[in-house]
Amino acid sequence: MKKIQFVKDGYEIVVNIRRNIQTQTTKYVEADAYYNDFGNYRILVLADTVEKAVELATYELLTNHPFEKIILDY
Repeated sequence: MKKIQFVKDGYEIVVNIRRNIQTQTTKYVEADAYYNDFGNYRILVLADTVEKAVELATYELLTNHPFEKIILDY
């Protein structure tokens, strides 16, 4: 398993590459992503490359993160 950690917009994001299959007939990456400070909120990402998985995870976490939801519900 490959672990990628980085900071984006003030949030520390962790992406774990669980499965990476790259053959001539199959291109498949399975990853989960979460905030390092808030590990209970995780998302699953399926993509065809590791770069795309990281990009999708970052976009989803930063546009749909639970902190805004908690504030809006309050």
